[in-house]
Formats: sequence, C-alpha cells, structure tokens
Amino acid sequence: MAYVHSADFDYDTYRSIYSDTPEKEFPRIKKPAKISSWGLSLVVICGAVLVVLSLGYYSLRFIPSLSIKQVEIETSSNSQLPRDITHLAEQLVGQALYGRSIKEFEQQLLTYNSISALSITKKGRSVISHIELITPLALLKDSSGRTLALTDECLVPLQDGHDSMFRSVPVIHISTLHGDYITRYGLDTGLQEALMITQEMGLDEHQRLPIIGEITYSGRHTSSFGSMTIELPAYHSTLLVKEVVTMKQLLAAFEMIKADYLQSPVANIALMKQLRYDLYNSALVKRV
Repeated sequence: MAYVHSADFDYDTYRSIYSDTPEKEFPRIKKPAKISSWGLSLVVICGAVLVVLSLGYYSLRFIPSLSIKQVEIETSSNSQLPRDITHLAEQLVGQALYGRSIKEFEQQLLTYNSISALSITKKGRSVISHIELITPLALLKDSSGRTLALTDECLVPLQDGHDSMFRSVPVIHISTLHGDYITRYGLDTGLQEALMITQEMGLDEHQRLPIIGEITYSGRHTSSFGSMTIELPAYHSTLLVKEVVTMKQLLAAFEMIKADYLQSPVANIALMKQLRYDLYNSALVKRV
C-alpha cells in the first residue's frame, strides 16, 4: 500500500497575503494639445503685424523724404551760438525725422551748463529748438581761460566759447589762483565788492557797456578789496580803482577822464599814449 505524504495548504491564507500587493504604475504619455484654428490665426496675424511695423520703422528711418532738412536754434536772448552747438545742429541734418537722433540731440544740449531748459518741436521736415539760457550777473574769467558764470545761486563753470552768448553781461578777469579759490570756497569779500561796482555801471540802449572795456580784479582772496583795473578804450585810458567807491564817484571819474582826453585826443592817438588814472575814495590821481 502506498503512502502519500501531503502537507496542509490553506489557500485562503495565501490569497489574503498576496492579493493586497499593489500593482506597479507606469507614467502615461501625454498627447500634445491640438492648436485650434483660431489660435493659429492669431499667431499668423501677430507675426504679420510685427513684419509691417518693422518695415514701417525701417521706412521712417531711411527714406530720404522723411529725413531732417533744417535745424533752427533760438535762444532766450538772441545771442550768438558757440561752435559746438552749431556743430551739433549741423550733424542732425539728414538724420531720421522719426528716429532717436532728435532725442540724442536734446540730451547733448542739456549737458551744457549755459542752458537751463529747452524745448524741441517739429515743423514739416524742420526741427526747431528753443533754448533757455541761465541768467548770470557777471562772468569771471581767469588766466587759464576758464569762465565762471555768477548767478543768484552759485558759480557755474561754462564750456569753452559759451561766454559768447552773454555779451551784455559784465566780465571781470582774475588770476588762475583766485579762480581756484572761489571755485572751492566761493566769492571772497574783495571780489564781491568789485562785482557790486561793476554791476552798477549800467548798460546803454543796445544792452552794451557804453565805454567800459576789459575789467581786471587783483587782490588777495583772504583780504578785503584789492584793486580793479578798468580799461576805457574810447578815451585811450586805464582807470585803476584802489579803494571801494560808490557809483557816483566812479561816474564822476569817467567824466573827468573824458574831459581830459577831449583836450588833446589827436595827440594821444598819434603818440599811442595810454593815460592812466588811480581812483581813491577821496581823489582821482592822474599818473604821468
């Protein structure tokens, strides 16, 4: 008789153990979204608009009939323009009327200290620029060629040649050392007094100093009034102001110098004789 060995096997237990094992999940491949016909049309339209705008911008910049033909510059005082400003205007001619050249022209003009404000308008193919200048009380020129404009608020250094726009403003010549001092520390007392004398001289109907030529101030910037030399080319004379004087005294000195010159004007001119006078608070002295 054969014996068969059998082991007890509980199928229900096996099924409960392995039936709860989770199955592996694999990532699903997403299908690309379909572009609708409306969206495709929008893309095409946007592309076409960009192309048209690009062609239009190109046309505005490079078509000769849309370039700048003339540049006009007006100043608040109808004064003579320095060479660097006129050169900028010349460079603008022929540039695109609707490009960046006009904006760059405006930015370059505003870098000049002599200009306080400006406005630019277009008229056809012309560009009109109106410049507002600063309003200096006097100009100070030192021996190095530097020019400082004295305004109500401060000393403003001017670019080379820009003093030509202020023909009606009194000019006082000073030394380079004095110019360095006032640039750093401001006006000293002596120079302030010289400026007061200069500003009181007055202008004629053409906005010019009638008889005054070059004015030079000499003095130590740490002390009081030094001396002021006033050239009087109409009378072939030089007046050296040695002390602070009033406008009444100065005008009286001018009249006495004029009378002295008129006594023998031909002789003074023929001999190239330059008369010299020293003005004190109490007297006018003629130097021989």
